[in-house]
Amino acid sequence: MKIQSSLKLVFPLVILIATFTCISSKFQFSYDIYVINGYKANDTVTLQAACSWDPIIKGKWSSSMEFGKKEHWSVRGGDLKAKPDLKLMCNVQVDAVTKLFLAFDRNFAKEEKCKISKEYSTCFYLCKNDGIYFSKTNVEYPGPEWHFVERWEPYKPPAPAGRKIQ
Repeated sequence: MKIQSSLKLVFPLVILIATFTCISSKFQFSYDIYVINGYKANDTVTLQAACSWDPIIKGKWSSSMEFGKKEHWSVRGGDLKAKPDLKLMCNVQVDAVTKLFLAFDRNFAKEEKCKISKEYSTCFYLCKNDGIYFSKTNVEYPGPEWHFVERWEPYKPPAPAGRKIQ
């Protein structure tokens, strides 16, 4: 009789602990986003990156990124669940050319674009001479894992203000 009453108390406690473990591990899930300088080592370009979870890029510019250097941003799964509209916008500048792109949002999580395992997920953005490439694994470029995302726009200086000369 005593064993049965003890089991009645222990069994719900085990279920409660197991449930808490599942819930807490779900919210510990992390998404890691990297921007990598993939310009050739002998190029004399200056690459900088700034990413922010705010709609307006408020992040500091990274220092000049050397060839192969990575900058890193991350978000926990719980933050993404609490703020469904959360987006990571990245602004990458190479000399006078700047490119703004969406690096991560809820759709990336839903579609498992960056998913590696149950607890870990990564997105890599490689900045090359012709544009920006995406992969969920940090493998050597080129390869089938890298997908073209954005093309660099050529820099166009603003038109001078004032009257037209006839």
